[in-house]
Amino acid sequence: MTSLEQFRSTFFQECDEQIAALEPVLSMLVGTGDQSEALNAAFRAIHSIKGGAGMFGFKRLIEFSHAFESALEALRSGAAHLDAERVEKLLLASDVLADLVEAARRNVELPERYEFLARQDLALISGAKSERDQKPESAALGQEATGSVVPKTYEIIFKPEAGLLRRGIEPLTLFRNLSELGELTACADTEGLPPLADLDPLSLYISWRLTLTTTASVKDIRNIFEFATDSAALQIICRDDADQETRQAEAGKRTPSAPATAKAQSIRHERTISSIRVDLDRVDRLVDLIGEMTIAQSMVLQHLDQAAIDTDPLLYRALSQLQQLTRGLQDGVMSIRAQPVRSVFARMPSVAREVAQAINRRVSVELIGEETEIDKTIIEQLSDPLIHIIRNAIGHGIEQADERRRLGKPETGLVRLSAAQRGGCIVIEVSDDGRGIDREAVLKRAIEQAQIATDAILTDEEIDNLIFLPGLSTAQEVSDISGRGVGMDVVQRNIQAIGGRVYIQSEWGVGTTTTIQLPLTLAVLDGMLVRAGKEAYLIPLSNVAECMILSRHQINKLAGTGDVISIRGRHVRAVDLASQLGLRQTSTQDILQVVVVRTETGGLIGVIVDEILGSQQIVIKSIKGACGELQGIAGATILGDGSIALILDVNQLSAINSNSRFPPKQHLAKASETHAA
Repeated sequence: MTSLEQFRSTFFQECDEQIAALEPVLSMLVGTGDQSEALNAAFRAIHSIKGGAGMFGFKRLIEFSHAFESALEALRSGAAHLDAERVEKLLLASDVLADLVEAARRNVELPERYEFLARQDLALISGAKSERDQKPESAALGQEATGSVVPKTYEIIFKPEAGLLRRGIEPLTLFRNLSELGELTACADTEGLPPLADLDPLSLYISWRLTLTTTASVKDIRNIFEFATDSAALQIICRDDADQETRQAEAGKRTPSAPATAKAQSIRHERTISSIRVDLDRVDRLVDLIGEMTIAQSMVLQHLDQAAIDTDPLLYRALSQLQQLTRGLQDGVMSIRAQPVRSVFARMPSVAREVAQAINRRVSVELIGEETEIDKTIIEQLSDPLIHIIRNAIGHGIEQADERRRLGKPETGLVRLSAAQRGGCIVIEVSDDGRGIDREAVLKRAIEQAQIATDAILTDEEIDNLIFLPGLSTAQEVSDISGRGVGMDVVQRNIQAIGGRVYIQSEWGVGTTTTIQLPLTLAVLDGMLVRAGKEAYLIPLSNVAECMILSRHQINKLAGTGDVISIRGRHVRAVDLASQLGLRQTSTQDILQVVVVRTETGGLIGVIVDEILGSQQIVIKSIKGACGELQGIAGATILGDGSIALILDVNQLSAINSNSRFPPKQHLAKASETHAA
């Protein structure tokens, strides 16, 4: 990749980050209180995109960003009034901006009039400024009574640090933007240039003294240098200002004293090296190496007998320290892969607006827990399921404004998207305050389509989750939003593909909540090793509630449920693991070892095992390619002795029955072959 291509790639990455941050910032403008910080943040984001676009000559992106800037500046200065209608126009403009960025990335041309309406809306907002500028009181701000503006001459001293170019900021672009404000002359100071042999093409050695005659304000000039001043010194002096104190104050704002300058440079230096961009492939290779290192360490500890530990305590101490360091290294590498879900969440309000407009609904979107971090490989696969869920929530749940008014609800429906870490999982919830699920209609449609038996007796929760059945829809008409029965079954498949679970809870007339439960990472986890028959299995430690030793007579039969055990007055279903997996008949031992696990719905299952072998950190290996989908199995891992152990999916354990058993040894053999390959 050439240097230009690398800068171009970095620019688009930064555009993605700025646009992802822009949506929630603009949404904040709807609230009450001081909105200046949100407006400033939005302005900085647009200004950054505009500055980068100028480096690569993306003309349409530059022009649209400039119109966006002007609208935001009118709102920042108070020239335009901030209201819900104008916020909606800004949100729509942000969608257009995202499309223009994507078009520039792919080097394609959108239709000439694509952004026309959005630019008209932005012009209407910024147009309020010119009306204010024509008021008589503007003379007090340096304008003549007729409304004409008196030009002023400014001397600008710009001394960038050597690393300015590495931040993707081109001084020539800054000067071009300055020249748009008025008449500009520039004089370069080349005293800092090194000999040609020592010159680094990516470093700056030049400073500039510029003279600008313009009707613009000092603030307008500073805005052009807004993103350069983090790694540059800037001084702006008005030559025409007769008030010496004012001139000194202006210079003082941009020219700190020597100690302050040294401190500022130190802070800037810290900020410029605080983060780096690394290709995900490199991180993935590092994760793989850490995983193999963990397996190798387990093998060493497995083959180190107790006698060696007793006779050589220093060796044991060194190995224990190595184990701690390996764990810390693993945690550190996994944290590099972690990213906030904000990048996915930020796109959802736009999706909600499009759906709401298409079916004439009023909807607001609330985002909670956007800083929650999750593995990047999982984040990349979250967008489509969330889009389907939100479309379903608005299309089936949120009522028309007049119906909501009749029901005593606010005319604007609410869709809340939240993320939080709970134990070893990430839980994402999409909830709405709509009508909820019509269970009678869902059940009727499922029976009509022969998805379930006519005499089936289902709980409310089971009926709610029927919407995940392929082809099931209760919509009366087929539209762009709903009616084809495609969507929620796709959601379930996609979430299961990344090791997650999805389920629904609804209350008629109140609303619906769709919950997605995801692993923190797809690479490693802490597991409890158990034996069932002669085989070893692993249960994710995040699912383990407690371990118990019970006698045979403490297991009771309950009609319609099967075996149950009593845990502090609560009846919990008991599952004999070896029997469920077809390894042997029900255990006849008098003393039983039980691992109590939590399911995704918050319930408990008592898993009866033949032996609890302990806990250890494991590296997850996929076996889907060799074995396909196995009910009750989430993956496999390699143990310290080199053998393969299957990782149990506790949420499906209770669903395994005599008709879905499989010969475990056969699949272990396939998993071994997969790993060897």
